Amino acid sequence: MDPSRRSVLGAGLFSVAVTIPGWPDVVGRADALQSGRTSRIGMNEVDMVIAMTERVSELDDEFGGRHARPMAASFMVNTVASYLRADAPEDVRKAMLSAASDLLYLTGYMAVDEGLHGLAQRYYVKALELAGAAEDHLTYCTTLRGMSVQAVDLRHGPKAMELADAAAAAAPKAGPRMLAFLVGQQAHAAAQTGDRTGALRYIREAEAAMDRAESRGKAFGSYDPSSLNYRVSQVRYELGDKAGAVEATQQADRLRPSAYQRTRVHRRGLLAERQLELGHLEAACATWHQALDDYPKVQSGRADDRVKAMFGLLRPHLKNATALDLYDRATDDRATVAGRLIPVAPSTSATESQPRRRVRQEITRHVCFQQPRTGLNHAASFRHGIRPAPALPLQSHPPKPQRQSPRSRSHRSLRYLRSGSWVPIRCPRAGSHARERSLQQRKPAHSKSGPRSRNSAAATTASIKLPASKDEPDTEVSSTR
Repeated sequence: MDPSRRSVLGAGLFSVAVTIPGWPDVVGRADALQSGRTSRIGMNEVDMVIAMTERVSELDDEFGGRHARPMAASFMVNTVASYLRADAPEDVRKAMLSAASDLLYLTGYMAVDEGLHGLAQRYYVKALELAGAAEDHLTYCTTLRGMSVQAVDLRHGPKAMELADAAAAAAPKAGPRMLAFLVGQQAHAAAQTGDRTGALRYIREAEAAMDRAESRGKAFGSYDPSSLNYRVSQVRYELGDKAGAVEATQQADRLRPSAYQRTRVHRRGLLAERQLELGHLEAACATWHQALDDYPKVQSGRADDRVKAMFGLLRPHLKNATALDLYDRATDDRATVAGRLIPVAPSTSATESQPRRRVRQEITRHVCFQQPRTGLNHAASFRHGIRPAPALPLQSHPPKPQRQSPRSRSHRSLRYLRSGSWVPIRCPRAGSHARERSLQQRKPAHSKSGPRSRNSAAATTASIKLPASKDEPDTEVSSTR
């Protein structure tokens, strides 16, 4: 059976107007499920579904949802659906409904990680229905909170606040760790809607609840201080405290367990972007290098988005050696980074990569034409295996002759005005070579004592009488060269 053909798995866009079933509406819906007459299940099947959900969750944390979600969807359609139609005692039936709702919530969360938001909403709504039928408050609240996280990431602040409030209201007897889990999301949604006072109040309440939970002991895989610090960073960023957001994200990265590889890539990419917003280019590049260390191992849409954003943010800073080194690393590793995100043109040489050839062309253009484009220096050229340019640049074409000033031109084509400017005039060229030679022979005899007078100039040079204009008197134009 192909899971992609099931109606519950149809893809679509995120809808703000999606109908969220309330708790009184979903309680008792188990009667609507068809009862099978040929099979019967027990707690062994329930334990198997729970164990399978835990394994899929571990795969998602380590390798990303793109690998694990098809497996979870196939298991839901081919195995769990038949268990839901089978005969079972009441307690076993409710336990199976609860396990199925938890698996549906996890599958929806992985769909969000892939960017399939319409599909994720369908999973979430179905998980709410099964959780209500099983009277499972924990999964019901967790699913509502997951829908709020999806909405706040898509910048639907009011809808995220509505869902976060609904999740908190459905868990009146939540323990301190669950309370921190729910209230932290309320703080993030309130900050995005502009409620600064409410956001700070919620975040203080979440931190106090987390302190109480940590004092009682910690269960592996539960909501931990690393996740809460990430929510704190989101609240601070929404409120305009970028430096505080960077500090909280760094604290979350230090506290995060090593098993959460997909989350680490996504959060480090986000941390680097915020460091760059503060103007810390070298620190941002170092964080991006850490993200790229784990990025080839995960298949995650959100991780892909962070790396795509990295390419765009680095391009204006490629004249910096640190940024160029990071960009080179990302584009050279085609199979794991650039080949998965951006189309890379095939190299024309078997030994020279496209970034290396680009740098060589930039250096050649800079040397030959003396037009610096990207500010590449000798250190960058050595790093890419390119020898530095020679001291004497090679001209690719002869230099253009410099334009002469009007005073250095032939006076035969200019008219001098007493205002101090030269005006071109239309003078016909000499009619014969004899006249041109006679004009060349009449050169002025300059005196060492000073400039000649008008009388001496008239005696030694031939003059052409020009008609006077309205504004200027008659002026003589010399025919000397």
